[in-house]
Amino acid sequence: MPSYSSKISEATLINKIAKDFFAAFDTSDDLNSNVDLIVASKGDPLFRDYYCFIEAKKGHADNTLSLIQLILTVGKAKKLPSPKFLAALNCEEIVFIPFPKIRFIFTQSDFNWNVRASDHCSKEFAQMQGLINEILNQERLSYSFSKDEKELKHFIASNFQGSGGRLEITEDNLVEVYEKWLANVRNSIAVRDWDALKAYRIVDADFFLADLLSEKNQTLAKKLFVLLQSDHYKYDIKKDSLFGEEAKTLRFTDKQAAHKAFWRRYKRPPDEKIWDTLIKRRDLLLPKDLRERKGAFFTPPQWVVKAHQYIAQALGEDWWEHYDLWDPAAGTGNLLSGLKNKNIFASTCDEGDVGAMQTRRKLAGDGANLKENHIFKFDFLNDPLPCSLHSDPKKYANQCFNCKNFKPESTTLPRPLIDILRDEQRRKKLIILINPPYAEAGNKNKTHDAGVKHKGGVSTQNSTYERYKTQMGKASNELFAQFFFRMHEEIPGCILAQFSKLKIVQGANFAKFRAHFRAQFLRGFLVPADTFDNVRGAFPIGFMVWDLGANEAMQECIRLDVFSRANQALGVKNCYIDAKFLSSFGKITLEKDEKILGYFAAKGNDFQHQNSTFIENAEKPRPPSGGVNIYFSARNLLQICISFAIRHAIPASWINDREQFLWPNDAWVKDKEFQHDCLAFALFHKQNRIVSAADGTNHLIPFSSDEVGAKESFKSEFMREFLAGKIKLQKAAAKAKRTFAR
Repeated sequence: MPSYSSKISEATLINKIAKDFFAAFDTSDDLNSNVDLIVASKGDPLFRDYYCFIEAKKGHADNTLSLIQLILTVGKAKKLPSPKFLAALNCEEIVFIPFPKIRFIFTQSDFNWNVRASDHCSKEFAQMQGLINEILNQERLSYSFSKDEKELKHFIASNFQGSGGRLEITEDNLVEVYEKWLANVRNSIAVRDWDALKAYRIVDADFFLADLLSEKNQTLAKKLFVLLQSDHYKYDIKKDSLFGEEAKTLRFTDKQAAHKAFWRRYKRPPDEKIWDTLIKRRDLLLPKDLRERKGAFFTPPQWVVKAHQYIAQALGEDWWEHYDLWDPAAGTGNLLSGLKNKNIFASTCDEGDVGAMQTRRKLAGDGANLKENHIFKFDFLNDPLPCSLHSDPKKYANQCFNCKNFKPESTTLPRPLIDILRDEQRRKKLIILINPPYAEAGNKNKTHDAGVKHKGGVSTQNSTYERYKTQMGKASNELFAQFFFRMHEEIPGCILAQFSKLKIVQGANFAKFRAHFRAQFLRGFLVPADTFDNVRGAFPIGFMVWDLGANEAMQECIRLDVFSRANQALGVKNCYIDAKFLSSFGKITLEKDEKILGYFAAKGNDFQHQNSTFIENAEKPRPPSGGVNIYFSARNLLQICISFAIRHAIPASWINDREQFLWPNDAWVKDKEFQHDCLAFALFHKQNRIVSAADGTNHLIPFSSDEVGAKESFKSEFMREFLAGKIKLQKAAAKAKRTFAR
């Protein structure tokens, strides 16, 4: 029964534990990392499996803090391989956390990884602690060295597989195996240009899946876009010239040596029970640039289930018996998982995803009730719909669903869906369930918007944009808005159940969109965006159910239930629709000789620009570009302080990100306590940058020079007199005005 003294050094403790518990593994640091202890498989370094990275501290150090330090160490290193576990130990116990549970942390682009990991007082350390605490409470595994020796050794033996047998592939280690496949097999496939393949939606992940779901080098899932057939791959694209003489057949450059060596280490195929799950994760294996270009975001299973629950709350518990359903941006179809509706349709513009869904349909015993002909390729933003075909009768003469000459083979839409779209009453029983792309058009000078990159031209090169850009206004730059607007205009009367950013209800640029989008809100919730794969940034993604047949303006206030990353209810968020913004609150036209007290600046009207809201001396204003810029006097001082307090009193968070500040109700005029609180808040807040000396006179000092023991009299005693009620506000003159508000 091992027991370790709290007095031995950290290095001695590491050596003893490595000998007592990890002797069967390689514990040499072949990565030249700053990790205290690395546990890996023995054997060929090219095929090494890394089981655990461990942070060690002597004595009775807090293992939670050590885990956070280890995460910062791994994140700073960037190129370390993915282990199965991260762990922290002290002289008493060791704590493990599965690496897949925290993988999302390392994809953050807005986190400063260059801090010193051992600095437990840094802002970044505290930020990471906030991110991981909830996960640690749910996922940590703790073992005492003295009391749990048997259990700890069993855990290591069960989870740290040696190099002798073939390793099982599961959902948790899928990405790690794929990364190893990329490093060891990909370059031995005779592909001349992998980037050129992307134009046909074929990526290296398709070859990996063909390998993975195979037996004796024969792919079992025949509907995949790429198939392994003994010593070569088969694929199906129309433009064969990409590979010259090797069209539709790809062989290996090394007689399949690397391929055979790699798959000798892993069991193929995996357990058939998880085939559906692995195919669903194709989006996770897509190259980063292709995923972002598509705007593809895998909907986490917990939010899929919750979305189905909220549809039931809006339409009735037996809704699936009465409604048909279509996901026109289905990806690999995970948003449809578990549904029982009689007619479920799934479409995507990606041929590879169509094949993946067909494979899922065959393999999934409890998946969506999808029929083979109800899965189809369809470009929703470009291909014609029944209600839009008359816009160009000549072009669509043989596709018009209401014409005698209509030929079903001229469209990819299945006939049952066509019948639903043509029938006004059946459209009322059609649910469009969708998590659309979030890509936004932009230019090279724009930066990330809420964690999603602006992509030049990606949302402006389709027929929906051209058709509706005038009615939608600036909202037309957003792909998800284009999906919703076309549904509203061309599939009238249906139910829309959608995931999206909250711009649809509170975005300043969506005012024209909302004016045309007449629908009744039924139910909805919001969750952190970074719970979705490939999404970065602290902002909310909402799920909302709308009745597009209601033909009514959006309600003044839409209430959304709020859930944490761990699916815990946090309350309700009120989204006020097109309320009066705070931007113009406090603006007045100053008199010609009116005393100017200061200058108020706010770069924007939402929480994102909270730190760019300040007050400073009027003599030397440094206005930010755009936003609110107001000189103020005694007449609008209280309004400016109220506007200042509203913008700073509530901390910015993922829940209120991009939320607009609104004009206060009229009760503020008589609420003296509220006015005084806002005044005091503004006078003593750090963003009150008004100072004396070179920048000019400070009119906002609430004390006399005697009260603070100043060596000289203050140049202005305005604020002290104002608080004492000695300053009476004069009415504005009818003429001779000087405008300072901009």
